[in-house]
Amino acid sequence: MIKKMKPFLIGFAAVLGCLLLALLLTFAESDAPGASITDYPTALWYMLTTLTTVGYGDTYPVTVLGRVIGGVLQLFSLGLLVFLMGLLFTALRGRLLPRLRIKRTARKKAYIFSCANEAAVALSENLRKEQPHACLIFAEQKMSETGPEHGLSVPFSPSEIIKLRGKRGENVVFCMGENPLENEALSSSLLELPCRIYCMTDHESDLLPASVSLFDKDTCRARLYWHNYPLRKSDERIVLIGEGKAAEALLLQALLNNVIAPDNAVRYDIFGKFGHFRRNHPVLNQGFPATIADDSHDELYFHEEPWNQDPSILMDADRIILCFREERDTADYTAALLKYFPMKGAVHACLSISHKDVVSFGNNKEIFTPELVMRTGLDRIAREMNEIYQKSTGAGVSWEELPGFLRRSNMASADHIGAKIRFILGESADGTRLKEQCAEAYNKFENASPELRENCRRIEHTRWLRFHLMNNWSYAPVRDNQKRQHPLMLPFDDLTPEDQAKDDYAWELLRALSQ
Repeated sequence: MIKKMKPFLIGFAAVLGCLLLALLLTFAESDAPGASITDYPTALWYMLTTLTTVGYGDTYPVTVLGRVIGGVLQLFSLGLLVFLMGLLFTALRGRLLPRLRIKRTARKKAYIFSCANEAAVALSENLRKEQPHACLIFAEQKMSETGPEHGLSVPFSPSEIIKLRGKRGENVVFCMGENPLENEALSSSLLELPCRIYCMTDHESDLLPASVSLFDKDTCRARLYWHNYPLRKSDERIVLIGEGKAAEALLLQALLNNVIAPDNAVRYDIFGKFGHFRRNHPVLNQGFPATIADDSHDELYFHEEPWNQDPSILMDADRIILCFREERDTADYTAALLKYFPMKGAVHACLSISHKDVVSFGNNKEIFTPELVMRTGLDRIAREMNEIYQKSTGAGVSWEELPGFLRRSNMASADHIGAKIRFILGESADGTRLKEQCAEAYNKFENASPELRENCRRIEHTRWLRFHLMNNWSYAPVRDNQKRQHPLMLPFDDLTPEDQAKDDYAWELLRALSQ
């Protein structure tokens, strides 16, 4: 703060010094014979004409002291004038002009970024592609006419920007700094302001207000990966080599989303440091292999030995995925894999730069898109799913009243729509949730044989059961959310016919999406 005020303090001192010199000049000249500077206003006029280099000649000092003071003012004049003009320009450019530019956006919907790092710039560019006339504002930046991709950079905080914009325009704030805790603190400070908040953090909370959504890079990457490269029925063995949150997110998303058929069984061979992941999900027991206690037959082998110790595992894999904390490590392991080992399956590597011999995924421009960050489409589907559930069962509450966990549960179910479409229509369906595909899939479900309908219910129950198991829910005759206990935490065959039919609501969503 003191550093910012330093130029203004210097300017104030310079102006004060000139005023004192004018006062001293008045004392030196007022009683001198033939003096034209006889009072303070005249001295100020002389000072002004001298500093501006106008020099009308109507006033001038006649005493020795007066001429010394006049000489000082003459030597001082040009530098002080330039300094004061610069100071005025800085003041206008630093605070006033940004305020005016912000106020000009008052009626528009504004996307406000807490910073201008690589992630925020990537998201802003993708927003600009989808909404060419979007108003993008980057907070806490040096003021410029335009910021990244023609966004406005201003030296104000997000809260100041919202207040300057007033109440007429819609505000969407992205808290996207490198420190998750700082992003969360910023989000909390904005809760009382009229804005929608998206906070980048790897933490989760079940007590979020409806105006706040959390997202993180690793989950966005994992969702995008399994959406672009979904599991096929022919994929029986997946190898994952890596470590860190990015690799854990890929594995978690695979386990939650890759429920594609009632008779499908996948073996996951996992190499790397996944102890933290396994401790957070005790449903994955500590034995080898680890099994998921749901209706599927999937197995997980968490290997303690190095990934390159048994080449037969690599050779048998239908897909090998590499993802490490550092991209350099991913590139090095990928190069070694390609150089030394024969494989039948494709190699997928988390690399920001494409490689001709591997399927590269995970660069920022692909990850930070409006759909993955804001989840507008996913959110809409999850809301509709909740409404369908309320109407079909007569139970439940509105979306705004749902606890955070149940929102995530609905979103996980909505994220599975693509897998449902591919199951009921075949793998040729791209699962993009187009109206035509949803209509065709719902028509087939509506007219399904008892066997097909039961399989549809099995898939959804298995997906639901796995989501709850991975979040450490267990069975109890009476539901207790605090203890994470639920009476439907049972295999599908142990449910009553009425409870089995409840899984139809997830398929009924296809009809809503087709309209």
